[in-house]
Amino acid sequence: MRNYLLYAAFVASADAAAQIQIIRNGTIVGVQWACKGDLDANSEQFTVELSTTPVFQSQTNDSQGVLSAVAQEAVGAEAAGFLVTGVNFFVPLKIPVQAGQLLYLNGLLAGTGGVSATAIVQVL
Repeated sequence: MRNYLLYAAFVASADAAAQIQIIRNGTIVGVQWACKGDLDANSEQFTVELSTTPVFQSQTNDSQGVLSAVAQEAVGAEAAGFLVTGVNFFVPLKIPVQAGQLLYLNGLLAGTGGVSATAIVQVL
């Protein structure tokens, strides 16, 4: 098994915030997500996606490139304060990949804070 790590930190929406190239044919068996956002006010939010396309698609119906996505929203945060929200979990997948194929970490941020996202993609 080979682990591929994608990491990005951003303070605005970011297409292709990170990318990796698959080195041999295999199957993605899962992705370990570790994401956090410094969301400064109520209803600020972020979505991060692992995708085969370099453009954010998680808000598009029937998008073909999104493999997995994470979303968080600040609820009830004080405008003068901050709220750090985060997730850390594993998503099992069974998706074939080819040598040379690119995977992207895309992000959408609605707010004034910042986001950091790590996706560890496990390929067998």
